[in-house]
Amino acid sequence: MKKGSQLHPAIRETFLYGTGTLIAQVISALRGVLIASILGPATYGLWKSVQVAYDWLAYTHFGILHGMAREIPILRKAGDTRSEISVRRIGLKAAVVTSIAAGLLLILFTWKKGEVPWTVWIGIALLLLPTQLFRFVHMICLAEGRFGVLSLANLALAVSSLLFMWILTPTYGIYGVIGGLGLGYVLSLVLAGARGIFRVGVLEAMESVPLKSLVTAGFSFMAVDGLF
Repeated sequence: MKKGSQLHPAIRETFLYGTGTLIAQVISALRGVLIASILGPATYGLWKSVQVAYDWLAYTHFGILHGMAREIPILRKAGDTRSEISVRRIGLKAAVVTSIAAGLLLILFTWKKGEVPWTVWIGIALLLLPTQLFRFVHMICLAEGRFGVLSLANLALAVSSLLFMWILTPTYGIYGVIGGLGLGYVLSLVLAGARGIFRVGVLEAMESVPLKSLVTAGFSFMAVDGLF
């Protein structure tokens, strides 16, 4: 009976995740059509070129978040609560530190360079932190099997960013796209935080899991994720 009682929530969570992901993808496709129609060919082309850099900069955590998603289920099964807390803390720190570092480097290296306005790159740099925190949420939910929360976060991001972009883009152009996406991320992070995703626990001493082990465990998975 116990095994059966555990199976039903798992099926429910998986169904919610699959359904939510599908709906979010449809909404994201509609968002792309909407933004293209508002921006026009030239500005939309500029956005797509900037988006390529933005997408790649989301992988500056060097696989730490993927390693976190891989290690947490193993540690939880082994009953190693201390190491699990350590991994969560390292993952959250990595999301914050790497996104800020990547943003600062982006601002530095795009100063008075290229045809893209520097203020656009500043907007992308500011967008990296909520993007990386959302990736942390994504990986934690996968590691813990919290697909319902992940589905909610994906839907919140898709719907809210669509609405914010629809409101902001006609007035602010590409900056409205960046701002709308950023606000969508913030809303989804607030919802995830309300579900306890950012609770990383307290350790009496320093982290017990070496950073290198998470990079080793996750870098190859991150590379595959980046390619596909």
